[in-house]
Amino acid sequence: MIHGVVHYSVMLAVCFCYRLYVILYHTACLRTTILIALASYLPTFTVFTWYTQSTFYDPATAKKHLAQLGPSYVFDQGELVTGVANVLEPSVLGAIIWGCGVGAPVYVIIIEVSRRISRKLTKNLVHMSERTRNSHKEIMKGLLLQACLPALYTFSCGTYVAGQLNLVHSVAIEYITHTAGDFCVSISPFLTLYFVKPYRR
Repeated sequence: MIHGVVHYSVMLAVCFCYRLYVILYHTACLRTTILIALASYLPTFTVFTWYTQSTFYDPATAKKHLAQLGPSYVFDQGELVTGVANVLEPSVLGAIIWGCGVGAPVYVIIIEVSRRISRKLTKNLVHMSERTRNSHKEIMKGLLLQACLPALYTFSCGTYVAGQLNLVHSVAIEYITHTAGDFCVSISPFLTLYFVKPYRR
């Protein structure tokens, strides 16, 4: 989830900022774009690498703990089951905070930048051709729809927190926690294909 949904949200904010930069100034050179992409990936990479250093249960211990929670957990013979031993371990807490806490600041950035882009597009009628303006508007529509997708991720965070606080124990809820986030990431490319005209043709 750290790599999928969370980094997807961060990249959306970067895409909005890049679109604003292109409208205000010019297209950045390839080298700058690559450096921006790498810099935006650095926090996710750092958190993920730190998380892999956490203490994990071996499969037998994890199955034993899950069996105590209820009989609804049924495992196949060769199925790998594991989990972190302590959610209060700093590396795990860091991953949880990064996973659940990045959404709000990212949305604030997306909303503010999209407002500035909309203002600039309506103001800049003289300096921009109709075709360029329409192209920017189409891309913005696609980006805004993509930005709405991670709102489903707040549901994932809620179900995760409910599980961690022992409010709910259900296999279905645990699947929903991951599936809602995966849905956001999987549908995003289709929105890009639809709203970016060269891909549509």
